[in-house]
Amino acid sequence: SGKEYKIACTLKAGISQEQAKKLGKLIRDAGPTSVKAQVMGEELRVSSKSRDQLQDVQALLREADLDFAVQFVNYR
Repeated sequence: SGKEYKIACTLKAGISQEQAKKLGKLIRDAGPTSVKAQVMGEELRVSSKSRDQLQDVQALLREADLDFAVQFVNYR
């Protein structure tokens, strides 16, 4: 109909320190034993020698009831 609508919103990049600590604790408690989680600024870096364990951590975080969005980048 030719009408335009604008919506103002704010976007947030990264996660806070408390959110990163919450994710790190979840990974340590329920994740595989050889997975290491490090807080690096606004990111949580998870490392392991096995791809299968990293995929298990991703599945764990997808199933978790979190109040913020989680994104996975630089998966090798």
